[in-house]
Amino acid sequence: MTNAFFEDGFDRADNTDIANGWSFNDSSGDLQIINQTARQNTASVATETLYRTVASAASEIGAEYAVQAIVASSGSGVRAGRILLRYNITDDDGYAVKIGWDDSSTDALTLTIFKVIAGSDTSLATLDVTSFMNTGTSSYDNVFQSLTARIYDEDESVKIEVKLNDESDPVLSANDKGYPQFRDKGSFGFRFEDNAAAVAGHIFLGQIAIEAIQEVQGDYSIRPKYWTFSRIYKQAVTEATRDSHSNIDTTTFKVWVNASIQEMYEHCNRPRWSDDIITFKSKLGIEDYELPDDVVYYDSVIHDTLNQNTIDVVAADPFRQGTTTTSSGTPYEAYEVGTGVHGGPILRLYPKPNAAKTYTIRVSKSPRYLEDDDQIPDVPQNLCQWLSWGAVMRYSLRDSDRTHLRASRDMWVRGLDMARRQSKRLGSSKRSRITVDLSRHNFNDYEQSRYGIRRRW
Repeated sequence: MTNAFFEDGFDRADNTDIANGWSFNDSSGDLQIINQTARQNTASVATETLYRTVASAASEIGAEYAVQAIVASSGSGVRAGRILLRYNITDDDGYAVKIGWDDSSTDALTLTIFKVIAGSDTSLATLDVTSFMNTGTSSYDNVFQSLTARIYDEDESVKIEVKLNDESDPVLSANDKGYPQFRDKGSFGFRFEDNAAAVAGHIFLGQIAIEAIQEVQGDYSIRPKYWTFSRIYKQAVTEATRDSHSNIDTTTFKVWVNASIQEMYEHCNRPRWSDDIITFKSKLGIEDYELPDDVVYYDSVIHDTLNQNTIDVVAADPFRQGTTTTSSGTPYEAYEVGTGVHGGPILRLYPKPNAAKTYTIRVSKSPRYLEDDDQIPDVPQNLCQWLSWGAVMRYSLRDSDRTHLRASRDMWVRGLDMARRQSKRLGSSKRSRITVDLSRHNFNDYEQSRYGIRRRW
């Protein structure tokens, strides 16, 4: 785990002001700190959301994180609370993990993972977890349960895993392939759902915390067998200083390795290993979709994955001049309308979608700028060793040993040539070709990538 972390134990004096940066939603409740827990103070049916943006809680935390809540319940009947993940409070969109208590007859505890669209729940997975709960005198009333929800991206899907109390493995997990646009940090928090009247404060929130997730393999171990960022730049340091005792700042070599990755990408003229398939789902009446910020090329055709209809991506200016009205229906054309708030190209569907549909588009992505030692470059593993020579050559430019410069340059040029040949082989393989054409659709003078704004030449 990283050190990016935020928690609140509500260990403050009783107060109607929760404070500590928390915001509220749904005015039907009366949320307060009472006996060092956050809870409702009204004897009525009430729903209240306590939330914070991820960035305001800890700016280092990315879109992959874990949220832990310590919760309990009281009274009789059916009650529930839910952890919110990557949530858009304004649109009521995102993911939620619901813990439900029922002591009216069954004395059961259940977990459910929801995808929420405009306030409407779609269950992704549910489980009776009564056997996992902490109990007191054969009842879970007023006994706190620890609930941890972990969210991260997996290929073109979002993965949610839930642990309860002392369990070392997730007791419930789900994949959502329908809405990969829910990849932003968004907000996290807890929603109190008091479903029965005449009892004040059914649900108690004793503590809530959010923590970043470190990049790991499927078995949750750091990836030691790959050409990681640290392995590449450390090899470059070794090669550059093998005949001297120079005290080299390795931070500079990190910059040079990143420059080498970008140069290899440009040299191969959009290498095939940078291609990706973006899957997204349109909402009813929502015509714009923002591609990821690292997309620098995209295909001229969008595919409707259900009906196999195609949507042509056309030039924006002629289309705007010929279209004077806005209508709803099945989209058959799209055009770019600029850059979105996250830095990615925005595609506008026409006509405005009259139903939610899933689409795919092939794109080419700019390589990531590496910062963490265990990151894997967006370059095939067999080419990663050559990146260290790109860094060595840049080091040699500041050295008076011209022989060393020529030798490192020759090795780096060799690596670039191998990368170009490999990219061409992939391009000629029918198995790797998804569409006939990957046209460049970026009609601005600048393009956006992980490296910032770059001038088009």
